[in-house]
Amino acid sequence: MAKDKTSFILYADQRSYFDKLSDDEAGRLIKHIFSYVNDENPNPIDRITDLSFEPIKLQLKRDLKKYEVVVDRNKQNGSLGGRPKKQQEPKKPNGLFDNPSKPKKADNDTDNVNDTDTDINSSKLLSLYNSILGKTARVVNTKTKSQIKDRLKEGYTKEDIVKAITNASKDPHHIDSNYKYLTLEFLTRPDKLDRFINMGDFKIKTQIL
Repeated sequence: MAKDKTSFILYADQRSYFDKLSDDEAGRLIKHIFSYVNDENPNPIDRITDLSFEPIKLQLKRDLKKYEVVVDRNKQNGSLGGRPKKQQEPKKPNGLFDNPSKPKKADNDTDNVNDTDTDINSSKLLSLYNSILGKTARVVNTKTKSQIKDRLKEGYTKEDIVKAITNASKDPHHIDSNYKYLTLEFLTRPDKLDRFINMGDFKIKTQIL
């Protein structure tokens, strides 16, 4: 049995194997099964146990392979920030685009900055980014904030930034890598932002698990 796996499955239709055995034979078979799944490498004590156990052993091996595939996939998803959510067009994040009625005083908070013509509400941008890409990022770092300010000063709009994130989420290359490289810092570089803004529509890949 795989490491940390503490259970196994016997199927209802496998009862037929036991029904054909005497109580003593069935008892030896079930003991042999438990010995096997606990990695004790047992040798069948008789021919009946050996023959009865063979189809059960094959099913146990098939189940183990399925289990290991799921474990490996979960490890990969965990290391990449989780499995991406179903792709969907984002709802209009009004707070990202609309200036507040009274501009707030600038502060040094790592999560929020003033929402002016050359700035952006970092918390709402981060929430939108996480929603589109299925990420769990918590902070927009200083370098990324500076890049966003530079792009807005250069004439890019907040809608352009959202469009770039949305288009990037549909890029087959980045879907295959589970969005590993699609950080906000990466997306707001001038060449990357321009590239994703001007990309056409993608056919979103689906995976058969």
